[in-house]
Amino acid sequence: MIAAVFMSSIATTSDSNPQASSYGDSDDWMRCFEQLGHGELSPDQAIAQANQGILATGLLNWTMPLALGLWMKKNYVLALEALRQPDVEAACGHMAYYHTLVGMVARQVDGNHQLACDAYERALDIEPNRHDTLYNLANLIKDDRPEDADIMYRRSLQINP
Repeated sequence: MIAAVFMSSIATTSDSNPQASSYGDSDDWMRCFEQLGHGELSPDQAIAQANQGILATGLLNWTMPLALGLWMKKNYVLALEALRQPDVEAACGHMAYYHTLVGMVARQVDGNHQLACDAYERALDIEPNRHDTLYNLANLIKDDRPEDADIMYRRSLQINP
């Protein structure tokens, strides 16, 4: 199981979080993901919650806040390994959030430019009007495909000025 791999290789913090999840709600992983994204949780707190969530529920969606926390700590290789587990891809692959996160992580790991590009494009297949994904993909391709990047930048700004 993915949790065993990451529990042994990630140092978690003993900080308690007053908003800690009970792990009883299938949306708890998303709350953790959003709290981390809004700065309401530290990366260490989110990683600890995610590991506990995976262990308590077996729900692999908890890999999302785990990987985002790892990305924030610049542990890109481990974050990509977590996201690319076949069982995680099966559980999360229907979400644009998942593919956007794969793109964010993959672009930081040498040799994964095409994986990042494909991930962003898959996210846009699912949610074509994600301004953040459009912006990230435009940044990724601006040197190789400047005309396409310009179109994506403009679309992103139209959606979220």
